[in-house]
Amino acid sequence: SLGCELPVNSFIKAAQDHQPALIWLSISAVQDEATFFAEQNRLVDQLPAEIAVVLGGRGIPDRAEERLQYSAICGALSELSDFAHLLNASKSA
Repeated sequence: SLGCELPVNSFIKAAQDHQPALIWLSISAVQDEATFFAEQNRLVDQLPAEIAVVLGGRGIPDRAEERLQYSAICGALSELSDFAHLLNASKSA
């Protein structure tokens, strides 16, 4: 965990340094939807395509799936676990 309310550049730097297979963003609340959508999409645009970006949390704005780039939206940790297992299996194949 990198903490909360981190700037997008911190996620990009961490991804460059650690090269994860998956980044999980838990969204608790969104103060400004336009900024949130722009910054989250900028994050995905600047990450290597092989890094999955998974969104979760009760603060995801309505109809976000129409305005965001992401690999998956998970409503529960069990869904995140299932997605991570599928991701791992696809990389092993």
